Amino acid sequence: MKKNLLYLFVVVSIFLFSSCSENSATISGSVEGDDSSIVAIGDLLIDDNLDTIQVVDGHFNQKMEISEPGYYIFAFGNEMKQLFLAPGYELNIKIIKTETETQFVFEGKGEAENNMLQKIMASLDQIDYPYLEKIEPSLINSYINTLFKGFRDSFEKMIKGKKLDPNFVNFQNRYLDFKEATLKTILGLQHNIQDKSYYSFIDTLEINNPQYLGIPDFRWFIEYYTEKLLDEKLSTVSELQRSKSEVWIKAKFDIIETFENEKIKEYLTFSTIKQILEYEGIEGFELCRESYNKNLTHDNYRDQIKLILDKKMALAKGKPAPELLVYNQNDQEVRLSDFKGKLVYIDFWATWCRPCRQEAPFFRTLSKEYQGKNVVFVSISLDDPQNLETWKTMIKEDPTIIHLRTHNGWSPEISAAYQISGVPTYILIDQEGKIIDASAPRPSSSEIKPLLDSYLK
Repeated sequence: MKKNLLYLFVVVSIFLFSSCSENSATISGSVEGDDSSIVAIGDLLIDDNLDTIQVVDGHFNQKMEISEPGYYIFAFGNEMKQLFLAPGYELNIKIIKTETETQFVFEGKGEAENNMLQKIMASLDQIDYPYLEKIEPSLINSYINTLFKGFRDSFEKMIKGKKLDPNFVNFQNRYLDFKEATLKTILGLQHNIQDKSYYSFIDTLEINNPQYLGIPDFRWFIEYYTEKLLDEKLSTVSELQRSKSEVWIKAKFDIIETFENEKIKEYLTFSTIKQILEYEGIEGFELCRESYNKNLTHDNYRDQIKLILDKKMALAKGKPAPELLVYNQNDQEVRLSDFKGKLVYIDFWATWCRPCRQEAPFFRTLSKEYQGKNVVFVSISLDDPQNLETWKTMIKEDPTIIHLRTHNGWSPEISAAYQISGVPTYILIDQEGKIIDASAPRPSSSEIKPLLDSYLK
């Protein structure tokens, strides 16, 4: 289950440390130049949502239960900032919005750490991820080594002579270690690098230290490290077997069982079940139930899985498919209900998505093979409007596919209705407009043709 996540590689969470005497921090502040009624904050460790804070008469104040130092996302409108908070912090955030920019001014306890953090994040934001994908595989390690040496040298200069929270300094160093390791692992998977020496950096990392679970890049790393181990485990298995959900899911949970630390094992179980629910749906959860019962003891983990399951029930087999309003190449409205009476196989994709492009030839081949049968192959682009010409160029050679797009890119209405958390996403709808599978097999899968055939008899 490789995914192109270089564009989704965002730091959003909390770092766990010990020996703190207080259990709360205060976030306060003011908003100038805007009448927004809320700001939001959260660590996104388990829940994907932020907690809102009311803005009253231009001011906000929130006392938060925090037993350990960590990172949080602070949101104001479309702006997001990463914060470092620790027990006892009293951070004041002055938000000043003008016609051209939004400024965030930090004051109070935690001011120095958060001002420095913004500089660090601005520097890391300069990483050219598309360029990284183009580097020759043999040069990836040396390039990233040089890149991160620069980040570390810059951080050492920043902190020299400064009185800073030692937890912040320690966290930032580990953050760089795991961000570097994650990039190397993702690129190794994307380029299918088999040379064991390429992955020698893994030997220097503490991958069984539960203290690091709060580092978002540590979590990213162990998830992709698990994918690497899964590739190795299934390397002698045929493509046909590898594509079967029951095969790769069992293999992945077998790998998770090899981790020494129970907290890390539990987190990996949670993140894997969550991913399977997102991409395989309720049917996929049945293949996870044994690991769910065995490894998930944390109430917050179990509660989050239950929430996802409840949402997925709205798209369970036999439920009416939500209506879609999209547009064709001539900008004419097209609705899902226009295809009632036909089997509908939908591909939600984007031109920038590498896995989408990899699946495109298989989707095209299927559409030609089933031409003349009572099934339509519908491709819906979630590209932003500025990619319109790219989209038009890429779809010219597909006369057997109905190519459609949204007007607003990653449409919040469509993504919410169909619970789309990533692309590509495939959905199969029957002739009566009811869901067959909201996480349908990919066109490259050995499972899709028998499924289509079973509804075309």
